[in-house]
Amino acid sequence: MKKIMALILVTALLLTGCSSKTYSTIALNFKQSGGDYKLVPDENAANYNQLITDLESLNIDLNSDTKVAVLSTSTANLLDNLGLNIVGVTSSKNLNDNLKEGLEDGTIVDLGSPISPNLEQLTSLDEEIIFVGSNMPVQEEYAALDNLVTLPQVFYYDIFYTVYGLISEFKLGDDAQDVFNQMVITDQMAKDIEKTYTDENPSAAVLKYAYGNFTIAPDNTYAGSLATEIKVENIYGDYTDVELPVDMEKLLLDDPQYIILYGKGDDMQADVDKLMEDPVFSSLTAAKEGRVVVLESISLNADIESADTLLQLSTDIYES
Repeated sequence: MKKIMALILVTALLLTGCSSKTYSTIALNFKQSGGDYKLVPDENAANYNQLITDLESLNIDLNSDTKVAVLSTSTANLLDNLGLNIVGVTSSKNLNDNLKEGLEDGTIVDLGSPISPNLEQLTSLDEEIIFVGSNMPVQEEYAALDNLVTLPQVFYYDIFYTVYGLISEFKLGDDAQDVFNQMVITDQMAKDIEKTYTDENPSAAVLKYAYGNFTIAPDNTYAGSLATEIKVENIYGDYTDVELPVDMEKLLLDDPQYIILYGKGDDMQADVDKLMEDPVFSSLTAAKEGRVVVLESISLNADIESADTLLQLSTDIYES
């Protein structure tokens, strides 16, 4: 998929040349100039503005050599893709190969588990910034870290704000810009697929899997924001409680056209298979007609692969 996206990116840039145009989504505004996409923040860009404020308050001359430590797997992968200088990271099998190699050869310090970082090891580092994703629980011990910066990763559009903010503040070069360009182009592809759908917007129950349980994912969650981006009607979209367990009887009564399942962990697919065997769940129209979409991800929040995830969802919904 990444190789295909890279080819699409190169082709798109060749075609656009030095043209200038704007492109807007539900929560984002882009301007394309000279082949590159720039994010145009508006009055709703609170998360972006907070990120810029936090970085500038550190009073550091930021650049690609700035030493950073990372306490979250998806955040670490994001920063590594952009080419930041990571000197310490919490270990996980889901880290990029480059980060795994750094841990193995000792060029990157192992900071322990993302759930319980080794703060003593962390404070021994010569890092200038410590990054944590907004998907990680804030620990009491973090209060002593005066160089801790939280990256917005809650909703789908957050990742665009985050990447663009890091590129601009760290003065990152063409490789990082290409990552951003590819994200925008992939987002456009997902939206273009949706635009070919002429019927009434499809309905779906968006369900989040975490720690052995399925709960509803309203619009105010990452999974819910994915559905919103491609105009899928989330039947639980206006719920405010993000931890409500799935009520099978109500789900059967609502009988949405699609079931969108989202989560992480090695056992997710096994639990999905068990769910498919449930007599109530298997009687749903979506289950009977093969309209259960399982999204692949290592994170329950926005990450560097979010645009690809949206493209997968749009393809599964509108081209199935």
